[in-house]
Amino acid sequence: MRVFISHKSEDAELAKHYAEELSELSFDYYLDEYDIHIKNSSDRGTLINKEIKKSTDLLVIVTENTKKSWWVPFEIGLSTAANNRIVTIVHDGAPELPSFLRKWPVIDTDEKYQTYLSELEINNRKLIVESKQFSKSMESIFKSNNSADIFHSNLINKFSRL
Repeated sequence: MRVFISHKSEDAELAKHYAEELSELSFDYYLDEYDIHIKNSSDRGTLINKEIKKSTDLLVIVTENTKKSWWVPFEIGLSTAANNRIVTIVHDGAPELPSFLRKWPVIDTDEKYQTYLSELEINNRKLIVESKQFSKSMESIFKSNNSADIFHSNLINKFSRL
C-alpha cells in the first residue's frame, strides 16, 4: 500500500505535513518534494507515471493554488487509469471542485480525514491477511477493478454519517 500525494508546488509544506502523518502511521507514501531524480529530470511525466503505478492511492490536496496546476489533473488522470483509490482533501480558500473530483470521496473536515486514515489502516490489515491467505501480490489485490470502487463507496458512506 502506497499513497501518492498530489499537490501544487506552492503547497509543498502542506503536502509534507500529510506525508509526516502518513509516515507516523507507518504508511508508505510518495512525495515529489523528497525525490531528487524528479526535480532534475527533463521527463517528469514518465517519472510521475512510474511512481503512480507503484502506488495504490492518490491523496489530492486542493487549495486556491491548485487551479493553476497542470500536474495535479495529470496525476489524477494517471491514477484513474491505474485504478488507484483517489481521495481529495480540500482546504480553506480552495476553489469549487470540478465535477470529476466529486466522483471520489472529498475530505473537508478533520473528522473525515481521521475516518480516511482509519479506512487506510483497516484496508492495510485486510490486505496483509488476504495476501497471506491467498498468496496474492499486494498490487494485484489493490489494482482489481472493484477494490478502488468498494473503498470509495465505503468511505463516502462513512462520510455521509458524519
